[in-house]
Amino acid sequence: NKITSGVFAVETSSQIRKITAGVTVSQLLAGINEKAFVTIYNADGTVAQGDALAATGMVAKLIVAGRVVDSVTVVVTGDVNGDGSIDSKDAQQILDYEAGVPGASAPLGVADVSGDGVADSNDAVLILQYAEKKIDKLPVDKTEKAAENE
Repeated sequence: NKITSGVFAVETSSQIRKITAGVTVSQLLAGINEKAFVTIYNADGTVAQGDALAATGMVAKLIVAGRVVDSVTVVVTGDVNGDGSIDSKDAQQILDYEAGVPGASAPLGVADVSGDGVADSNDAVLILQYAEKKIDKLPVDKTEKAAENE
């Protein structure tokens, strides 16, 4: 028994991806084929509420007969700090990581919004542009959409 989706990408690395900013927990669940048996948990282990924004670090668990049989970590590209929003705090976290600030992290699959294979100040700028509504989609979101339409 595995978590599957026709909307989002469930990867063998136990992550669920292609989740864009603004998707709620209810919308995330609606895109999971086994939604009747899946519960989404916040990073702190509490059950995520349906109207909450999906956030990097949440975990979707497939529960059958009271037992967890599969779990995947939610990845919202651009939501570097896992608060469900893509904003200046995410950009700052990338800059801190790039500058070598102790404890700062910017996981590549979350922070690389340009799709160039690195998490750097270019990604921080794109996140700021997105947060300020100067761009309506992050480049990696556009790339994924184009690939799906081919």
